[in-house]
Amino acid sequence: MREAVIAEVSTQLSEVVGVIERHLEPTLLAVHLYGSAVDGGLKPHSDIDLLVTVTVRLDETTRRALINDLLETSASPGESEILRAVEVTIVVHDDIIPWRYPAKRELQFGEWQRNDILAGIFEPATIDIDLGAAAGGPGHRCLAGVACLRPGWRGHPGSLRERRRDPEHPALRPAPRPDP
Repeated sequence: MREAVIAEVSTQLSEVVGVIERHLEPTLLAVHLYGSAVDGGLKPHSDIDLLVTVTVRLDETTRRALINDLLETSASPGESEILRAVEVTIVVHDDIIPWRYPAKRELQFGEWQRNDILAGIFEPATIDIDLGAAAGGPGHRCLAGVACLRPGWRGHPGSLRERRRDPEHPALRPAPRPDP
């Protein structure tokens, strides 16, 4: 059942993960799918929840470009036959490991922000008292990043492209993408 649910949103997930990788690749550690898409409870108007872990804070240019591109991969519930609402939460690894409460969220994107984003209003990094549910909840599925390539590896990844070419790490390969 869970695999069928993930397959249902795989095309959109590939697009969203592609946008994230394009903007964050040098610092990307992981993209995790969580929530109803992995726990079997995805409903027709459910959003797709992604938790992204990076190595450094985002500069304002990257933040704005990423958010604007994410707008193209998401739609409010019921507004599109193809797209679901997407919620992307980005955290900086060293802000959450070791865990501290309340945790800091580097970026959050969601449909409820669409009008503000279109008006040029972008939420800054902030403390998020609810972040623990996303960061520590059960049932995450790794979609991209070093965490998918080598589970449990805690070293600094450098560039993912560089590590994939590194002859010392021949087992490192791109994470498999869900079939469209």
